[in-house]
Amino acid sequence: MLLYNQKVSISANKLKELLKVKGIEFDLPITKNNLKNFYGLVGRSSHSGFAGVYVFTHKASKSVYVGSSNLLRRRMEYYFKDFPSETRFPSQRKLPLSGSARKTSLAEGGGRERSVGKFLPLLQKEGISSFKLKIFKLDKNLFKPQDALFVEQYILLNKNYDLNTLTPDATSRGGWRQPGGSGCKFWIFEE
Repeated sequence: MLLYNQKVSISANKLKELLKVKGIEFDLPITKNNLKNFYGLVGRSSHSGFAGVYVFTHKASKSVYVGSSNLLRRRMEYYFKDFPSETRFPSQRKLPLSGSARKTSLAEGGGRERSVGKFLPLLQKEGISSFKLKIFKLDKNLFKPQDALFVEQYILLNKNYDLNTLTPDATSRGGWRQPGGSGCKFWIFEE
């Protein structure tokens, strides 16, 4: 697989190894009962931690958003920052909350200035408890942080994952689907 705009490629064997990584699923919000497991996947520090892929699944519609990060902890803080709760990240002091407390936070100016795409508006409208989260942590002894990008793009070939606004176009075996945009290219080579 080659991601043309990133000037990186991966062998079929390495992709097979990456796809063996099993995800761990969490009901949201993160609670005190599963916080230790969550930290084990994303890390405790927003400055160091683990690379991987994350999948948010909307419970009611089964719509899915896929992302990757070379620092999962920092990415999770980005998504959770508007959701205060009694469970806390040490560096930011708060984890996700849903429902009326979430809406109050947004009404008081605690939310993002602008929501873009499909996922963030849905997250802001319905709250974090409307989602499940699955995390695929990459073992840093086996994989490079940028390998998370390959896993993310492979997962996005599934057209049921419909909350991403920039996705690979598997029908042409190269290119991207993006409303109103030109995007970049990828190719899959079978060995």
